[in-house]
Amino acid sequence: MMGNYLPAGPKKQKSVSDTLLEAEEDHLLDCPDADLSARAAAFILDGIFCYLCASGLHHSFNALAAHLSHLPATALAGDYSTWQWLIFTLSKNAGLISAYLEMASKIALLYFYFVWTTAYARGTPAKLLFGLRVADVRTGESLGFPQAFFRELIAKPLGLFLAGTGILVAFVRKDRRTLHDILSQSVVKKVHGVR
Repeated sequence: MMGNYLPAGPKKQKSVSDTLLEAEEDHLLDCPDADLSARAAAFILDGIFCYLCASGLHHSFNALAAHLSHLPATALAGDYSTWQWLIFTLSKNAGLISAYLEMASKIALLYFYFVWTTAYARGTPAKLLFGLRVADVRTGESLGFPQAFFRELIAKPLGLFLAGTGILVAFVRKDRRTLHDILSQSVVKKVHGVR
C-alpha cells in the first residue's frame, strides 16, 4: 500500500554545545580507566575537603548558638509581642536550634559536594583536580542525579560498610571498577593530570 511515506524534512542542526558534549562523551569512552592510586588520592583529598567544610560549619553554628543564647531574654509581665516572644524562644533554645541548623547544613553539604558535583561536573572537586571523570559505563554521558545519588550516597557507603569489600573488588577486576561503580553502572576515567 502506498502513501505512508513522509519525507524527513529539513535536518535539525546541532548546536555547538551539543556537538562538543557529544565529542566529550565519545572521548571519555576512549580514555583509560583510572588507576586505583589516583582514585585513592582523590578519596583522601575529598575527605580533607569535607572535613574542612564540616569543621567550618560546626564552628559557625557554635558561634551562632553563643550569640543567640546572649540575646536579651527579659521576662515581661503581661503580653509578649511577637518579637519579644521570638527573642525569648531563640535565647532559651539556642543550642537546639543551632544543632538542627548545623545538621541540615552538613546534609546539604554532603549532597552538594558528592551528588551535585558528580552529576553536574562529572566528579567531586578532588577527582577533577586529579584529572578523573565519572561517566555512565554504557554511553559515556555524565551521570543523572538519580544515578549519582545512588552511586555516592547509597552504593559507596554500602561498599565501605561491607568491610571495604567494595574497594577490594577493584583489585580483581581488569577494568578496576569498584562495587559502587558496578552497582551504579558508572566508570571513572583518567583524562589528564597525575600519571
